[in-house]
Amino acid sequence: ATACELGVRLMSKSAGYQAGLGTSYIATGTSEESDAIEPGQREKALRIIAEWLREVKPRYLKVCDPYFSPPDLDLLKLVLEIAPGCTVQILTGERKQRDLGLELPCDSAYQQHWRSISQHNPPETNLVVAGLVKNTDCPVHERWMLSNGYGLKLGTSFCGLGRSRVSEITRLSQSVAQAREA
Repeated sequence: ATACELGVRLMSKSAGYQAGLGTSYIATGTSEESDAIEPGQREKALRIIAEWLREVKPRYLKVCDPYFSPPDLDLLKLVLEIAPGCTVQILTGERKQRDLGLELPCDSAYQQHWRSISQHNPPETNLVVAGLVKNTDCPVHERWMLSNGYGLKLGTSFCGLGRSRVSEITRLSQSVAQAREA
């Protein structure tokens, strides 16, 4: 959806109109579909991600989120519930980890947090912390979930979805998702 379409959706909702969600969360061909996520709609955001995971049936999931941190391991709980054999690769930013006071490598902080939220073993996960030499910023500022040639673009980091700001989740076209995955 374009910014204009998003604006129309938001204005329509505030005027009392509400469009229903479609049932498919996989964009095919070259079109992309978006859902606005407003403050207080965390459950809606998680439902969209869960439906996408059910449709894609991922063997692997690539997550790019420069602000991913231990509390975001809730995403792994969702993956474990829907696709227990899925392996997860996460690219996050070094600056975020340092801002949290985590020392690299920060495996122990993630493992400790996982044990505090789940009694199960996490899915096989590879966390990559990357930072630019000049300022430790993540070299990729976008937020994606990619798998099997399909993808979601998150308008904000996983931790912020449906919390305090309006954002969107966009189902990437197959051509765009495949290009991001390459």
